[in-house]
Amino acid sequence: MADISKCTDEKCPFNDTCYRFNVIPDDFQCYADFKYDKGCEYFLKYEKLKFFKVEKSKTDLD
Repeated sequence: MADISKCTDEKCPFNDTCYRFNVIPDDFQCYADFKYDKGCEYFLKYEKLKFFKVEKSKTDLD
């Protein structure tokens, strides 16, 4: 559960990189109607995880 107020502003230009907007809500999640106005003081940078395959060499298995 994200222990923050989740943002609901779908028109914000930063919603694709904001943790408050992208976090997966819990059953008891709080929501807030933060509004973008020349910036947002509630913005929390969010970087999506990038997964990649790690190849193990023969020496890693020894």
